[in-house]
Amino acid sequence: MNIEVNSCEKFRKDIGLQLHRFNREKCAYIKQNSTDTESKKEVINFAIYQDGKLIAGACGFIAYCWYYLDLLWVGQKHRKMGIGSMILAEIEKKARNKKCFGIHLGTWDFQAKEFYEKNGYKVYAELKDYPPGSTDFKLKKLLN
Repeated sequence: MNIEVNSCEKFRKDIGLQLHRFNREKCAYIKQNSTDTESKKEVINFAIYQDGKLIAGACGFIAYCWYYLDLLWVGQKHRKMGIGSMILAEIEKKARNKKCFGIHLGTWDFQAKEFYEKNGYKVYAELKDYPPGSTDFKLKKLLN
């Protein structure tokens, strides 16, 4: 028995497929809402342009009745103008329309933790020294 180390994307996909099949066997929701080869994931991104130039945006997806906010960015000169909160409100509206339970995301201590908390998000986990010298926070907001 050997352990091989590799960086092959195909290998990662193969392992992901095997784990997905196991998850389908054990979780009724996943079995009912996915195929044998993949889970349903709906990508929904948001962009704000001014004079044809991107000034803010967010990227994420819906999976398992949650919206995962992967990226949110507001250009430096447009910060502190309510644009980030406006994007979050639009994400929340879309997530509610899609019958999501909530939104979850990650942010580092030098990014926007206080911004998310100001918008009703609660920290549910933290990981110190990720990256070294910083803390990674996981936040969520339940939707009614």
